[in-house]
Amino acid sequence: MDATTAGLIGALGGAALGAGGAWFAALIALKGSRYQADRQADSSHQQWLRQIRRETYARYLSKARGFFRLVIEASSEARRGGGEAIALVGQQLYEAALDLGWEAEAMKLEADASLIRPIDALSDSAFFYANRYVAGSFPEENDGPEIIRIRKELEDVAECARVCLQRPM
Repeated sequence: MDATTAGLIGALGGAALGAGGAWFAALIALKGSRYQADRQADSSHQQWLRQIRRETYARYLSKARGFFRLVIEASSEARRGGGEAIALVGQQLYEAALDLGWEAEAMKLEADASLIRPIDALSDSAFFYANRYVAGSFPEENDGPEIIRIRKELEDVAECARVCLQRPM
């Protein structure tokens, strides 16, 4: 074997190893960029889901706070003894309880499992309280303990929602 042939074999071998190394480096770069793109897509998806949850929780809590304001108003009307006003507030309470129930169902679709029980407790209390006014059997004396319970349930849902939103998905 002469020097020219040896040089040619060496050059071809070096080119083959160089091409193989370049191909391997390109493969690693491709896998790295694909991994990065997947991670970024997953992060964007998680952020989108968290935003959907935040909006759902905010809508539910807004309805719950509106219901609670009506509870306070109904209690005041009952103490004042305004018959027609009580009936009107009772109807508003019932409609607000229905709205809260619908929002509760929507919230359960997005909610963490730890939120289901507090949501159900608040919804049950809302329907119970509203139905008493609609049926005309509102408390004639003191409904303070019920109002306190509804407020506590509302605070429990709000706290659970806050904790759930801070938790990684």
